[in-house]
Amino acid sequence: MTGKDPTAAPAATVPGRAGEPGRSSGPGLRERKKRQTRRALRAAAIRLVAERGLENVSVDEIAAAAEVSTRTFFNYFPTKDDAIAGIDPEDITEISTALAERPPEEEPLAALRAVMLDRAALVAPDQVELWRVRLAIIRAHPHLTMAYAASWSSYERALAEAIGRRCGLDPDRDPYPVVLVATTLAVVRTLTVRWQESPDDASLPDTLGRAFDILARGLAPPGPSGPSGPSGPSGTLGGSGAPPESGGSDGFDVVGTPNAPIMSSHREHREHREHREREQRGQRPE
Repeated sequence: MTGKDPTAAPAATVPGRAGEPGRSSGPGLRERKKRQTRRALRAAAIRLVAERGLENVSVDEIAAAAEVSTRTFFNYFPTKDDAIAGIDPEDITEISTALAERPPEEEPLAALRAVMLDRAALVAPDQVELWRVRLAIIRAHPHLTMAYAASWSSYERALAEAIGRRCGLDPDRDPYPVVLVATTLAVVRTLTVRWQESPDDASLPDTLGRAFDILARGLAPPGPSGPSGPSGPSGTLGGSGAPPESGGSDGFDVVGTPNAPIMSSHREHREHREHREREQRGQRPE
């Protein structure tokens, strides 16, 4: 799953640094401050829960660690669980927008590849360990895994609708947009978790780029001499290879979480909703 998104599309279609010729300006000051506050709250929640355990951390303590009021916390997250396992709505909007701004003649898989690799390039090194800790917390609490799966549903739906618009297809009637997005996000999620758990010399964009090359070949197995075709963010499918923006963004908040189901079931949605309703009927989450 966060910063601005440099892409490989023509400069006129790409969000980027304010003032660059042919590029639109990035988020305004208000949006950047909101994003910073949301990330500060999420980071505080992850660190406190890692130190004390989920049941021993209150919303008040999370807010204090992020140097905001408890009321501000609830402006960003409905519960403590959401602060740990949820997907930032800004990420969903930005990735959907970046996909819509890809060249219209670009193949859908190529467009998804370029957007995902550009987001991966924005992952700041100092965030990797934080997301490893987040992964461990979610895996240790099944209801957090369920909450994360539920949050992915809206993200996948937004991307499927964006792909549907590119192709002139209705995701509710034609399976292509949903299948393409589900496959893409399975690749992103699985390999990002593997990269976090066992980092090697390859960057995250390179790791994902090789996987997208496999998808582009129709999942054909590699030849005797190894995978064919280019790898990395500058491969045949249009990854940009553009350097990430500076500023220490975590870049890719929609990754770095366990292998939750791609499309959460109705049962998972219902159980997650009931869990949150139980919290909200009592006192504010502790």
